[in-house]
Amino acid sequence: MTEKLAELRELMERTCQRKMRTPKDFDTMSAQIFLVTHQNVNSSTLKRFYGYVGEVQFPRESTLDILCQYVGFCSWEAFVQQDRSTKKESNLVVGEHFYASQLRMGQRIRIIWQPDRVVVAVYGGNDRFVVIEAEQTKLPVGATFRCSLFIQNEPLYITEVTGLGSIPVDYVCGSDHGIRYSVIA
Repeated sequence: MTEKLAELRELMERTCQRKMRTPKDFDTMSAQIFLVTHQNVNSSTLKRFYGYVGEVQFPRESTLDILCQYVGFCSWEAFVQQDRSTKKESNLVVGEHFYASQLRMGQRIRIIWQPDRVVVAVYGGNDRFVVIEAEQTKLPVGATFRCSLFIQNEPLYITEVTGLGSIPVDYVCGSDHGIRYSVIA
């Protein structure tokens, strides 16, 4: 059972996209759990579950159900009975993200992914971008693409990419480790 609890803690950190090291980390996770499940798990409960204060404590099953719902399972029982070899096929977007429609025309976004790939693109409206800087990537300066959603630490799927051949194609950036982005004023 200890192994399953450790696995759950790891999944929770991945879902929250942060390691539980400070009181603020536990407050953030508590808030995210509420956003996803519409149920409260106090940050003090999370601190005890992680052993941040004292020894690791085994929460009530009702609390474990909520924690498992946060990471995409319907209950603690379903989490325990899962086949370890199965990969989770879906997940809620709880990490930092934004929609292209929130940008102003002419605003720039910097996108980086491993290893050392960098693209700076300018927003042209209607989810359309033009690459104005490119380093270590197949996307050349002048390429255009469409993208509506950017999520930190997740792959970026762009469509209608021009500049890579004679016809528009679709392209994924950061398929293994995700992307990091920042909006440039």
